[in-house]
Amino acid sequence: MKTILNAALLIAVVSGLAGCLEAQQDLENIISDITDSEEVSPDSPFQVNEGWMHFSQSEASGVLSATFEVRPGSLNMDGVISLSESDIDDSSAAIASVRFSPSGLMEARDADEYRADVDFTYIEDQWYEIKIDVDFTTRTYDVSVALKGNSLTLLVQGADFRSGSEAISSVSYASLWTSGIIGSLELGSLVWDAEQVDVVDSETIEPDYRADNEWVHSNQNLIQGDMTTTFLMRAESAQMDGFVALSSAAADDFDGLLATVRFAPSGQIDVRDGSDYRSDVAFYYSPGVWYEVTIQTNVVSRLYSVSVGEYADETDAVDLIVNAAYRTGTDETAGITNLTLWSADTGAIEVAQLSWPESDVVATDPTDPTDPVDPEDPDVETPEVYGDKCEIVEIDGNTHLRHYEYEWVVQGVNHNAGAYITGDCWITGPVVIESVTPEPYSNSNGSIANPAAGPDTYQGYESGLALYDASLRLSFPYSAEVNTSIVSSLTDPTFEGTNNRQGWIVSHGILTVISTIASEGHFRPPYSDPDKEAYEFTFSDLSLSHIPRVDSVGETTPSADTIIEQTIRPWVDHHFEYLGRGLHAINNMPGYGGNLTSTIGTACLASALDWPDEYRLALIANMVQIGIDNYGMIEVGQYFPANGGHHSGRLLPILYAGKALNHSGMLNVTSRTYPIEHGFAENCQTYGDGLYGIRYCSRGDESSNYSSVNSPTWVAESLCARMIGVEENWDHQPFFDYVDNWTQSSNFGDVYDPYNYFHNEMWLQYNSDY
Repeated sequence: MKTILNAALLIAVVSGLAGCLEAQQDLENIISDITDSEEVSPDSPFQVNEGWMHFSQSEASGVLSATFEVRPGSLNMDGVISLSESDIDDSSAAIASVRFSPSGLMEARDADEYRADVDFTYIEDQWYEIKIDVDFTTRTYDVSVALKGNSLTLLVQGADFRSGSEAISSVSYASLWTSGIIGSLELGSLVWDAEQVDVVDSETIEPDYRADNEWVHSNQNLIQGDMTTTFLMRAESAQMDGFVALSSAAADDFDGLLATVRFAPSGQIDVRDGSDYRSDVAFYYSPGVWYEVTIQTNVVSRLYSVSVGEYADETDAVDLIVNAAYRTGTDETAGITNLTLWSADTGAIEVAQLSWPESDVVATDPTDPTDPVDPEDPDVETPEVYGDKCEIVEIDGNTHLRHYEYEWVVQGVNHNAGAYITGDCWITGPVVIESVTPEPYSNSNGSIANPAAGPDTYQGYESGLALYDASLRLSFPYSAEVNTSIVSSLTDPTFEGTNNRQGWIVSHGILTVISTIASEGHFRPPYSDPDKEAYEFTFSDLSLSHIPRVDSVGETTPSADTIIEQTIRPWVDHHFEYLGRGLHAINNMPGYGGNLTSTIGTACLASALDWPDEYRLALIANMVQIGIDNYGMIEVGQYFPANGGHHSGRLLPILYAGKALNHSGMLNVTSRTYPIEHGFAENCQTYGDGLYGIRYCSRGDESSNYSSVNSPTWVAESLCARMIGVEENWDHQPFFDYVDNWTQSSNFGDVYDPYNYFHNEMWLQYNSDY
């Protein structure tokens, strides 16, 4: 509704009614009834010398454009034009105010202070045009001002409604006020162009659910993967406290809620993100108005996004939050089955027109796979796999799982199968594996199930390699029970090196047989530990706040693709001591311990660089996967004693994974009891105040042999361990002291591996910060 108030016209009306009108309040009643009059120059305006003068207008609850002609009576006065819900006598009840300030400048109220984006000086006894544009959706307003006849200047943009006005959902009054100390304010004209929130169908829409100081639950279809749900919700009162949530059960308990959208006491709609309520944008609600809410979530990733808009508003909805985390403290759930409402005693919350998807439950019993996972379903959104991803195809009644050069053929079809976050293959079992490619022949290309790790263990991959035991080789068809890792190999029997040198094995591939469905957000369980169910970790389980994001150091920084490709395939490393070097596959991992340690240090430091998330998160996933595999070997008896440069680099990935997963076993891996004092080479080779001994903890050998290999490769490990906050978990200060001593010696700058140039630059740039 548009109202034009002009002082000259009103004075003429008032003159004809002088005998009937005796008070200022009578003038105000007439003001609201005069519409669409022609604007004329102000002759005898309304004037306030001290206190308040109010002008009643049509209600505005959506958007409002109010234009005033106002004249200040003096310089350095204190006078205000305000918008409010009622005829106030206290400025704290106004949502928006424009002030002629004692400083001689014009300014506007922004939350709890007056300010201006530009300096605008006013002059006494001059008419000013003031335009206030209000938006109740964002609860902000803009103010433009000008000396009458000139172009408007934007004085303030996006000022917030006055602090304390959260309960106000509309305005119906324009008011003038002066302090009475000096000067007056005169109003010449007022144009009030108001829109109300269109509460379309608010009376005809019947709520399906209502919570009034209580819990209300609605059981729905079980969702285990992606889901999108939409519904209408409205609040009974302003500044209430009530929410709608997705949960896994109908429990009257806040801790059981996964995703929550709330009418908050602040007057905004916000969302639970982990341990806090927040939103990416401020969205204020009005009582009685229906809002359309859309929640998109993935049960595996434990993330969700929320958009909201007024149901009657044809404009696009607002993205309230993107990728909020499920409530902190909620356990990993089997799915979402419930819509939950709750409100405190401040007002009721109602929901209508709920749209909930059909169940996406798939069969987990491999003997009766009634609804198997379809890995080719384009509608299923999964975490991005950086490298090659397991491909599942059905040919001639069998299931083929393909990854890099490997293909495992499983008898039967309709199996549940897929890829882990590293791209490795999984399938629910038990199953019969008909064959594997590369095809085993003679004593080469062998496969092993759950290979043992530690002293006195053997391998069945290749007879030219040390510690070969043909009885460990799998014969196909092979009946694989659940909790089995099939580690297959491509070997080179023509390799001419000794039986402990890298070159015998070209690559390794792993197929894991598990009991329940995994996702592309899951990490592969370790290949050595048969207790696969103890490692059901997903990428969404990771906490990454401890990993910094720092600038690169220039030309020595390796390419992201290179370091990701060197760490994404399985690092099969289950042999003990120096003989393990020959087990390291050429296409999967470095051979010698010094190079392995350099690669680990590089991956760790690179994961802390401010690279695009595509690369950074891939490196984090690779480091966590290597850590899981290393810890799995520890669990079945492996340890890594000092012997030259062979065994460094195995501890850091375990602590890296442990920190990200908050896994106490991994974080405390150095405090376990091992056959020697220290189970990891770096700790076994350092002692005292930062001294070095090639086999110090196992044989008391203080020789400096191989220090030229280990010292340059330990620089990155020491720095990265401190950067990600695992120095205390490393639990061996002599190691860090030794690296500090070495970097302060004349030997610092010597390199063993090309990556050491990058490590040295990172040390010089960031060591003092950590």
